[in-house]
Amino acid sequence: MQNIISFAEAAKHTKEDDLWLIVNKKVYDITKFVDQHPGGVDTLTGAAGKDGTDDFNSVGHSDSAKKEMEKYYIGELDPNDAEKLKAPLKT
Repeated sequence: MQNIISFAEAAKHTKEDDLWLIVNKKVYDITKFVDQHPGGVDTLTGAAGKDGTDDFNSVGHSDSAKKEMEKYYIGELDPNDAEKLKAPLKT
């Protein structure tokens, strides 16, 4: 069974020492990756607390970067929370 995470819960985790991202309706706890991110902490905290799909896709991440994200996956965004996001969710 997949873990369903509300937008409100995901939006609580926006700090460098507790950072979750929403990308493609999936929620990732990237706290342990923050210091390794080539774009820096500000890039990640700027994408936290909202749908970060456009931010993630606009950079043109490599296939290896996308694969790396898989290990930080913690659940699916609650589909009932889609209207709370700044941009519509992508599939």
